[in-house]
Parts: sequence; C-alpha cells; structure tokens
Amino acid sequence: MRIKRALVLGLVAGCLPGSSALGQLSPKKTVESFKVAPGLEASVWASEPGMVNPTNIDIDERGRIWVLEAANYRGSVTRDEGDRIMILEDTHQSGKCDRYKVFVQDKRLFAASGICKLGNKLYVAQSPNVLVYTIDESGDHPVGEPRILFTGFGGVNHDHGVHAGVFGPDGRFYFNCGNEGGRAVIKDGSGKPIIDISGSQVGSRAKIWRGKPKPRGFPGPREGFSFSCTLDGSEFEVFAYNFRNNYELCVDSFGTVWQSDNDDDGNQGCTINYVMEGGDFGYTGPKGSNWGRDRGIFPDQTLQEAHWHQRWPGVVPNMLNTGAGAPCGICVYEGELLPEQFRGALIHADAGPNVVRAYITRPSEHVARGIMNDDGDESALEKPGAGYKAESVDLIKGGDQWFRPDDVCVSPDGAIYLSDWYDPGVGGHATGDTGAHSHNWHLLHGRIYRLAPPGFKPSVAKLDLTSTRGQIAALESPNLSTRYLGYTKLAAGGQPAREALKGVFDKSPSAWFRARALWLLARGPGGRQVVEQALKDKDPDIRVTAVRAARRIKMDMVEVAGQMMNDSSPAIARELCLAMSFEPDERAIPVLVKLADKYDGTDRWYLEAFGIGAVGRESRLLEAWKKDHQHHDPKVKRGIEWRLRMEPVPLVEAAQAPLGAPQPARFEGSATILTSALPTNAPPLLSKDGQPLPAVAELARMSGDAAAGEKVFRNAAAANCIRCHQIGNEGGIVGPPLTTIGQKLNKAQLYDAILHPSAQILMGYETWVVKTRSADLYTGRKVEETDDHLTLLDADGKYHDIDADQVARKVKQNVSLMPDGLCQAMTRQELVDLVEFLSKRK
Repeated sequence: MRIKRALVLGLVAGCLPGSSALGQLSPKKTVESFKVAPGLEASVWASEPGMVNPTNIDIDERGRIWVLEAANYRGSVTRDEGDRIMILEDTHQSGKCDRYKVFVQDKRLFAASGICKLGNKLYVAQSPNVLVYTIDESGDHPVGEPRILFTGFGGVNHDHGVHAGVFGPDGRFYFNCGNEGGRAVIKDGSGKPIIDISGSQVGSRAKIWRGKPKPRGFPGPREGFSFSCTLDGSEFEVFAYNFRNNYELCVDSFGTVWQSDNDDDGNQGCTINYVMEGGDFGYTGPKGSNWGRDRGIFPDQTLQEAHWHQRWPGVVPNMLNTGAGAPCGICVYEGELLPEQFRGALIHADAGPNVVRAYITRPSEHVARGIMNDDGDESALEKPGAGYKAESVDLIKGGDQWFRPDDVCVSPDGAIYLSDWYDPGVGGHATGDTGAHSHNWHLLHGRIYRLAPPGFKPSVAKLDLTSTRGQIAALESPNLSTRYLGYTKLAAGGQPAREALKGVFDKSPSAWFRARALWLLARGPGGRQVVEQALKDKDPDIRVTAVRAARRIKMDMVEVAGQMMNDSSPAIARELCLAMSFEPDERAIPVLVKLADKYDGTDRWYLEAFGIGAVGRESRLLEAWKKDHQHHDPKVKRGIEWRLRMEPVPLVEAAQAPLGAPQPARFEGSATILTSALPTNAPPLLSKDGQPLPAVAELARMSGDAAAGEKVFRNAAAANCIRCHQIGNEGGIVGPPLTTIGQKLNKAQLYDAILHPSAQILMGYETWVVKTRSADLYTGRKVEETDDHLTLLDADGKYHDIDADQVARKVKQNVSLMPDGLCQAMTRQELVDLVEFLSKRK
C-alpha cells in the first residue's frame, strides 16, 4: 500500500486511547446542560467516585439500583481485582443515592453487559456465559459461586456479545445477543448444545435445523438473536434473528417484544423494531450475504433500506429508523407517574447523540414508500395494520458531549432512572475517560440520573406479599422486579389468587393489568375457558394476548384460527400466521391458504407474518393457494407469490433486476502477516513537508477551514479519503462511512484515528488474512462467512469469495488496512483543515 491510501479503518465509533480528557463536566453541570421534555425534571442520583462506567442497571422491589461496572473494558484494565456488581440505595428517600455497596467483585467479571434481578436470583450476561447468582437473606451478598445457565456465546470482552434479560408477562425470560454472541453454538450450563422448541440447535454454527441436518449453503438463524425461555432455561426459543447489535430488549404486558439495533457505524441506519416472532431482520441477506454487496440489486433504494435488506422478501420491516447513533438500553413505560403521552411508550437510551427518547407506538401497516406500494401518497397507508409506527419524542437531550446514556429502568414509584457511561466517545471499542489508560479506576466517571415530574419525592411502597391484595398490587407495579414477585406468589396462590385475578381481568380499566391477569389465569385450572372468553374481548390487545396465551398453554391453534379467522384486527391474523409455524404441514397449509386471502395487497408486516408461518413449505403452500384461494386482487396475487418464491426482485416493478453477484477474484502474490500494532517507541510523526506534528492536544485546539478540508478529503493525490469512505452516498465502502462522524468523535479523537489508525479498529472492519489449501493468500475485511463460503473485501474494494472447505487458516490482524503515515500525505494545515471538515459532519 502507498501512503496516499485512503483514510480507512481508523475512524472508529468508540473512544480512542490518548483522546483528550478535557471537557468533562461535574454531574451538576451535566444535568444543567440537559434539555428535558415538558412536565419532567432530571436530577443527579448517583455518580463517581461511588461507582464508575455503568454498562447496565436494574431496579429491585426496594428501589435499589443494581449496577454492572466496566472499569476493565476492552484494552483498558484499570482494576486488577476485577469488575464489580454494585447495589446503590437512597436510604433516606431524599432523591439521591447515599449507600454504595459491592455485591461481588470478581476477576472473571470483565465489562459484563446485562443484569436482571428477580427475587433472590441475579441474572448476569457475561460472554461466554449467562450467570445466575443466588442472593442471601440480607439481600446484599451472593451465596457461593454463580451457576452457569447458558454458555457458548461469542463476544467475550465485546459489546456484541450476550446482553441483558427481562421478565416477561407470561412468566418467561427474554434476552438477546449481538452478532458476535451467536457466532458459535449456544449450550446449556452442562455444555450440551441447546435444542430449541423448533428442534434446532442455536447459533450461526448450528448443525441441526428443525430436527434434521442443516442444508449446506443455508445459513439459518444467524447474526444477532433474541431469545425466550423459562426461568430455568428450558423451552428455549429463538424468538428472532439477523440483527447486528441489539443491545437490550423489552416486553410489554401483551407479550409484544421491542428492541433497537445498531447499524454498521456511520450508515445512519440505527433502528427501533417491533420484534415479530420468528422474524429475520435483514442484517445479512438470505444466504448470509453482506448488505453492501447486495445493495446494487435495488439501485433506487435508500442506504438505510439497503443496510437492512428492507426490499427483500423474508425480511421483517423496521418500525423506525433513528439515523446515526449508538442505541443501548430500552424499557416499556407502563406506569402512571409520567405525563400521559408517555404511558405505554418505549423509553430508550441512545449514547451516540447524547439523548434519551420516548417512542410512542401505534398499530400501522405503514412502511417506507416504494417497498410494498407504488402509491405516491404516504397518507394512503395511514391505517391500522399488522405492524407498528412510532412517534419519537426527546425526553432528555444532553448538551454535555460526554453524556452517554446506556440504560433506562423504571422504579417501583414510577420514576425513570438512567445510567450514563460518561465518556468523550460512544464507548464501542475503548474508553477515553480519565484514567482509562493510566491503570487508575479512581479517575473514571459514571452517573445515574432520575427523571420524574418536578418536585416529585421518591417513595417505595411497602410490599405485602402475604395477602392476595398485596400480591395483586405487586403484579400491577410499573417495576419488573416487583411484578415478578407478585406473579410468582399469585401463580402458587390457588383459588383465592384465581378469584382475585379474575376480578382484575373482568373489571380493571387498565388493559395492562387485565393482560397480566390473563397470562396467569391461562396457566391455571380453567385457563382454557378464560382464554376463550378473552378471544371475544372488545379490546384487540387483549385478544392478541389471548391468542399468544393459547399457544403457551398448548390449545389447538388450528381450532383457534378457525374461531378467529374473521376477526377485524390485522394483529389477530398476524398472530394466527405466526402460530402456524409450529404446526405440521397438513394442519397448517389449509389455514395459511385462508390467511393468505386476508392479505390486503399492501401490508408488508402481514405478508412477512404469513411468510414466517410458511417457512419450509413455501412451494407446497403456493401450490395450494393457487388452487383454493378466494381473493383475486392482482396486488394480493403479486404479493403472495413474491413472498413465497423468496426471489430478491422488486415487487412494484415488473422487470426483474439482474442478480449479477460479483465473481470471485484471484488474489495473486503474497500478503504480509501483521502481528503487532504501533511500536512502543514510535518516532515523531511528520507532515508532508517533513515537519514534526504537534501533540494531539495542541492540534485539537487549532481551527481549520472546513471547505478546504473537504477538498483534502476528496484529493486523490493526497489523503484520498473518499476512495474508501462515504460522505452521504458518495465514496467507497472499504472503511466506515463518515457522514456523521463529528457526532461521535471530537477533534482529539479524530486526530488519534488519522494518526494512529491501528490503535482501535471498528468491529467489522478488522483486517483478516486467509490462507487457502492451495497456498493462496487473501487480505481484507471479512464481510460474509457462512458454512459454505467466506468473503473478504480488500482495500481496493474487490470481493474475494473463498469456499469454506478451501480455507486452511484465517487470522484476524490488529493492524488496520491503512498503514501508519497518512499524515505524510498532507501538510499540517491540510491535516487541520481535514479534521475541521470531519468534526462538522453531524
């Protein structure tokens, strides 16, 4: 490579070693920088030095906040004794934490990413394991060593590993993992591969699919996953898959699952999703292909559509695109303390743009124009459908660029608490916090804030779990830990509990409370009769809950489908389609033929639910539908055939787009195997004119000319950044897009990335060297890997397909595709101008 090689893989979306620590504010000043939604007030609840670098939090029934710390994170080990799990408490209910306790500290804890407190159990996500601690009677200490519930997750010391779990209204445990987490085969605590309820092994390397050997070339469920299981780990289900880094999920009282997902950084394609059960969410193509490679099949699509394969059959639509960011923790707000517009909303922390948002959802069949319709009027799709639409409202917008909210939880009194990683960067691959690289965790930061109406005084209602009335009150809590205690007591409460629950179901004005009661009633004596009653309820959310509960208690879903076939709600038809995926062909196909006739020709959400029910029997179902269907609208025919044939062609356009996948290219010659990053005693960096460059801190104080910097960015004879990086839709795709890089990295971090590109490399942009059995060497970033092939994208933008059985060795390098020394292609002023230009890309 020549020095004028483009600015490639060094511009990461995380914090970089050596980044300036200047700019941090006190907790009080940070809160003063917040722009808070009307009717709410933010306050500091906890901060350093009591705890540092929170990655995930949970709030128990006593209002205590359980915190996972990451003083040791990626390459920054600041505490040799290991990371801690903390218990934070406001003992005087003053609105501020006054007690910081260490629950456990262990060298085996290293930036754990998920915590869930249920009764006397604490579920902790720490790749490769999901651990379960038993809590002693004091509530402050563990009993012995943690038990391994699940193991085999990838993403050790990595943000894309296994993540937090939550308690669902059906009594099940829901959790997820990013695309590194599911790379192998997930196992139970004894090391035995899990077989899920479909008869499949779990993970991208699974060998068994639906009870049979997985066909070669069929990638199956892969990348990031969402899961569901009982609290003891049985009845395991892959709830949905093909995400990139779904940091956390949440479940509302009706059993609907929601989560966010993070794009390949810089593509302005982060999402909020309704997680349709059984759905493929499109990070890679149906054969495991890279989205950038597949983009040309639909030339008129947006970058965001391409990123998630939104125009491909078999991919569930995104509910909302949130642009650039670093989406993190999420919860459903089912309390009454916040203003009415936020009741039932999703509350979400996005660390990238320093914001906490509420997403107010409603049923819709709306998807982006051009995906499933040719009607130029978006309003034509504004009607209820099998999917959802969301309105976004900022709850907190931080003015402090170190404010990095990464989780949100609801307390028993209905207030919202949010954790703040507090760092100059997003934290994706390193930390730039003070002390991170001086082996001193005492200099790290971290905060927790409370969000509540102005003047609200915190309180924790006394739990009475000995009486049925107290158990009902616990079940109706906005706090999940409290709700769990009410659920478990009522589940074992016998006839008095059933009578109390029946009273809630019959008389409560709250649909949330009625749904929670229904889940419990369904599992007890007389449950089928209660579900039958709920299937006729006037509230469609309760009817949806009833269909889901019917499946959980193993009612005959073909009979339920016959009963509900003429229901007016598209969501009911959607749930019936999803239920058929668990039925054998001879029972499911006649039902699916009738359900196909309920497709209206435009509702992509419904079409995908129908397709999920058809998985593995598409051709037989298409033949049966052509023979027996009653709906003869051409739009319906076109949609059903398109979905069942699973061909990536435009639905609206008549002409088939050429598939034209790039042909494998031979890579002649040898590749240098690089094994180390920067030398420890690197010489001074020089500019184009041979002058030493000032220190990063001094460079960061300099002002440049952004217009001149753009010319440097595009100058093929100098930096030539545009060769490998996109700004908007211009540029190459070898390195991460830089359209909004100024939102994530400050000037000091940008200089670090340019001057030391190998210091931290964004996940997915690492250099790999592959040696084949015929001794050929390939170098590039890995963009596809399935059980039949591996694909590298080299620094010239060429794809290299290698048969899996021809790979003799593959090695990930810790050196960027771009060598050090890019600064030698620019004068000092050109470098300053380039950084000025990039810093304004927001």
